[in-house]
Amino acid sequence: YLDCLTGSGRSSKPCDDPVVPVLPGREGSQRDKKLHYSIELWWKSKSISRERSVLACFLAHLIAMKRLVEEDFDFVLEDNVRVPVGEETCEAEQERKAYCECAERIWATLDASTKLSAASSIATTNAEDSNKQCHLRYYGWLGSKANLEWIFTTHAKRMRDRADYDDSDGVIFPYPTVDEFRADNPVPTRRQCKDNGNGGEDEDGGGAAEEDNKGSGTPIWGAYAYWISREGYEALLSDLRNDVGGILWRGKSMPAYVVKPIDKVLPRRVMHRFGRDAVHVAALPSFFRAPMLRSTIHSQWDVEFCKSSEYQMLVAGQGVGRNTETEENNGTTSRMWHPLYWDDLWLTDDEKKVIARRKDTGDWSFVATDYREKR
Repeated sequence: YLDCLTGSGRSSKPCDDPVVPVLPGREGSQRDKKLHYSIELWWKSKSISRERSVLACFLAHLIAMKRLVEEDFDFVLEDNVRVPVGEETCEAEQERKAYCECAERIWATLDASTKLSAASSIATTNAEDSNKQCHLRYYGWLGSKANLEWIFTTHAKRMRDRADYDDSDGVIFPYPTVDEFRADNPVPTRRQCKDNGNGGEDEDGGGAAEEDNKGSGTPIWGAYAYWISREGYEALLSDLRNDVGGILWRGKSMPAYVVKPIDKVLPRRVMHRFGRDAVHVAALPSFFRAPMLRSTIHSQWDVEFCKSSEYQMLVAGQGVGRNTETEENNGTTSRMWHPLYWDDLWLTDDEKKVIARRKDTGDWSFVATDYREKR
């Protein structure tokens, strides 16, 4: 593999004169710009140590995206999710019929996104409308509970009030940016913490308390289920080939490189190329993270994932109606999406036992106890 890039392939250092030409436009240090992106990625990834699992996840998603656009799949789906299923009461026939809540939500999201993209393509003369053509669509996602509260109570409602989002039916909203999040949730600076007279600490224990309550970091986590356009995929690859720092980065005092997670890189790169409104997020997630499925990358957050998922299932879709065609009056009726709980998801037998204990204890405290006992 490396012989075709370096010639001999025997050198212990990156080759300054690769056989495969280095295209112009590369970013990084002067030495990095002389290297083929494959050589730079290989050389820097040798020092990532514990970050190898994050890089493996990143590359797996790139491979999945390649198959998505080439073989015309509907979306990329991770294997750590569960779907809502159930029955629905048919008032006309006074009986219950089986249906899939997951499929209903997928179709609602797809229809709203397609409708908004079609309206955007027509309004080509309006620069604000032209960038709503969807290039990345989320069917399954998550975030911290504090971030989710802001997304559903502030961001999603604000987007529904925008006149140019009338075609979305409130079922989707544009990807929230960090600047929007910080504008609504200002985190006190170090100087402001010192001004409280407690040496930089709050009365309840620390300067970070207010930041934890308000939320922080990337508003949305995860890439549980998503679709990306061919243009979006090609733009992502082009950016990463020109800038390996988009995958691996290292500060001046850091001994090794750190891998950027795919769920942070993907939306940022697409928004950079096509605008923030080119990323559509489902207000009605169709997929949810499995309860207490041990993560191989960040197991310390497993309990928080469960807490966030519970909140997301409860509030997602509140205030969002859906139109249902009826044969009786040859028209449509509007119904509201109902909140979900773990019992509404398809779960394995072991996961059902976990949820049963969750109901008995009233919280997730038993998870930490079980973890300590296993150690």
